[in-house]
Amino acid sequence: MVPGSGGMYWLPRLIGTGLAMEMLLTGRIIDAAEAMAMRMVNRVVARDELLPAAEALARRIVELPPLAVQAVKETVWRTMGAGVEEGLRVGEHQNRVLQMTRDAAEGATAFEEKRAPRYEGR
Repeated sequence: MVPGSGGMYWLPRLIGTGLAMEMLLTGRIIDAAEAMAMRMVNRVVARDELLPAAEALARRIVELPPLAVQAVKETVWRTMGAGVEEGLRVGEHQNRVLQMTRDAAEGATAFEEKRAPRYEGR
């Protein structure tokens, strides 16, 4: 058997071909500290802090304008492997579209009024 779920595709792109080949060919298991050093994970927390840390991250994302979150996800995935020009073009297009939304106006108004924005995804 070989790694599934895109492991053979994503791992070399994430950590580099040399480290990925070593892991894929040998099946070597790594610990959290090594995964952090290889940039395979964003952070390492104690087991009892895992759920609170994940929930805090999720709450932070949910507080952001949903259309902007969606645009970031879409742009990153659409431009993965694209050239610089294409990546910049797609990102600028997303910005122009987002600037025309109600959420953009709400964000500016909330900033001026020194209050938390109330995003609606419009």
